[in-house]
Amino acid sequence: MLSLPPIINGEHSKITEQTRNIFIEVTATDKTKALIVLETITTLFSEYTAVPFQVEQVEVYDEATDKSEFTPEYELRQVKAALSYLESAIGVKIPKNKVKDYLARMSLPCEVDDKSNSIIVQIPPTRSDIIEACDIMEDVAIGYGFSKILDIASPPRTFTVGGQQAINMLSDQLREEIAQAGYTEVLTLSLCSIEENYDFLRKSQDGLAIKLGNPKTIDYQIGRTNLLGGLLKTLAHNQHINVPIKIFEISDVMIKADGYDVGAKNKRCLCAVFMNTSAGFEHIHGLLDRIMLLLEIPRTEPGSTSGYYLRAAEDSTYFPNMTAEVVFRGSHIGSFGVLHPEVLKNYELSFPASALHIEIESFL
Repeated sequence: MLSLPPIINGEHSKITEQTRNIFIEVTATDKTKALIVLETITTLFSEYTAVPFQVEQVEVYDEATDKSEFTPEYELRQVKAALSYLESAIGVKIPKNKVKDYLARMSLPCEVDDKSNSIIVQIPPTRSDIIEACDIMEDVAIGYGFSKILDIASPPRTFTVGGQQAINMLSDQLREEIAQAGYTEVLTLSLCSIEENYDFLRKSQDGLAIKLGNPKTIDYQIGRTNLLGGLLKTLAHNQHINVPIKIFEISDVMIKADGYDVGAKNKRCLCAVFMNTSAGFEHIHGLLDRIMLLLEIPRTEPGSTSGYYLRAAEDSTYFPNMTAEVVFRGSHIGSFGVLHPEVLKNYELSFPASALHIEIESFL
């Protein structure tokens, strides 16, 4: 938080050329960040003090711990970087004395340690961004000049060509085709409430949702495990638009997964909703057929593992006996059907609707 006394208190605390004492106070939720800001501001102010670069510390008493500390602390920090690391990372052989000059240009005083063939940098209070050797390497490269590096640096041993990931390419192609089918793309939030993700859709909690440890509001408690809740919420906020309304989204959902180091994974899904004076089951069914046609996936007989087929299913989100399960190469990838009246009521929707929700990573 930055306080501006001349604005808040007016003439009483206005800083003028006759001002001789200035009290600087920093408030933050993180002590480390607060001390960084305090040291940076006081260092810059100290250029204009009666004794240059001299400031007076303030004793801060903590009632919770019954301890006092003096701030700003101005603890000296040192970062060590091997010359061999700097040369290999930058790609240029730089003499030791030149390294000192380049770092001096970046306001980083340093000394050369001949025993370890390293550079020891004294970190000033105004350079809190310097944390590790890689930060020293970056400043040496800037001081040397990026343009010079390009002229004389050795070319990389291997050449790679960047490209779009297959899942993103497929997503972009599907977005264009679904939009040409008359559907409007929407982007919804990745976080939602437990109620929206499960209760509103008449689903029981399956333990796959990633819960936030300290949610600031009940609206954002978990990472979504489906896209349907976000689309229905979008419809609820746009009921002034004339029907029919056709919207879709292709985005990631988050689910728990034991085989990953973070304990979770993203899964790319496609969801579309058709809302009109009638449910329009045939419209959402037609969209699925169009997607499969574009992907050149043939319709096969039930039980086949070469294409896709539909089979009757029961899903509490959809109206009984008006739900179909999509099976691709023998695996369930999603479902579609007419939304249950209770789901529509939960989102305060006035018209019937049909929805499609499938995973698209299986198509790669």
